[in-house]
Amino acid sequence: MKKLFLLISLLVLGSLTTSLFAQQQQNAPLKKEAYEDAAKRTTLVVLMSEDPKKTIKLKKTPEDYAAYQNDIQAFNDHLKAAVDKWWKFTEKFEYHSYGEALKMSKGKGAKSYVVLMYQLQRNTQAPPSQVINAVLPYKKLSTPEEWGCFELRTPENLLASKPALSIVKLPYLAPKDGDVVFAMQLMQFDLQNKTEGLNMGQVKRNVLNNGKVLQSKTLYFDKTEVDDNELDETQMKKLYTYEYVIEDRDTIQSRIVNSSADAAYIMIVPGEMNKMIHYIISAEDGTVCLIWETTYDPKQKRKQRVSVDALKNYGRMAK
Repeated sequence: MKKLFLLISLLVLGSLTTSLFAQQQQNAPLKKEAYEDAAKRTTLVVLMSEDPKKTIKLKKTPEDYAAYQNDIQAFNDHLKAAVDKWWKFTEKFEYHSYGEALKMSKGKGAKSYVVLMYQLQRNTQAPPSQVINAVLPYKKLSTPEEWGCFELRTPENLLASKPALSIVKLPYLAPKDGDVVFAMQLMQFDLQNKTEGLNMGQVKRNVLNNGKVLQSKTLYFDKTEVDDNELDETQMKKLYTYEYVIEDRDTIQSRIVNSSADAAYIMIVPGEMNKMIHYIISAEDGTVCLIWETTYDPKQKRKQRVSVDALKNYGRMAK
């Protein structure tokens, strides 16, 4: 009986080990060759469409349904403008609905495409059977537990449990036009690094060299993201000695969309393992001038934003 129990235990352990190894292999980073192959394909850019369940609910109040439709149209317009200007990874790209892109991804020519799509992400792992939900959220901002992101995937790896070519997380579930530009700029940066086979250490060293760009830029701070419990104007001028402006979000978004030559902007997005990642980007050409990670404190919710420590790092990076 003991031998039988031991045999069963070994079989179960072997099964778990094999399963774990398979999962690790499944989620392993893609190799440089995968990016070289992907760059030769055509990008299917997924446009937003209505969620049938949400449509039924919102039609009960026509003004909400009209706003929902307007939000989807605005998002699609923003996405097209950003992709037309910033997408360089593949020479060709096309706009399609999610249904069209999914059908093309299952056809004979599937390996001729990569798929760029927006979806919702959570800190918890999505079920392996869950595919991309390309539906715009309505009237909802995110918390650090839930956010929007853009993903670039091959048709072979559309499932959430499979490795993506690139994922760029956003600070909100419902992104504005400047947020979409940021996503395209950062994804180009990420894909270029991966195509060159650079590891994160090499990427961060390269970014250090870009920090000097900030000396000739005006850094735009979103006034809702400056921690006014820690920072006042005197402290900010002392810690960040270059030009900066505290503005409302819409003004900063306009600077990003218009590629203002003198502007740099800050985006703070969720990372892995309770991290928040601060990016500073040149609005003119998408140059990444800073990458800084900080541990997320759940007690502070989303208002743990630009603090004294953050500003110290911004100032050091610019030197």
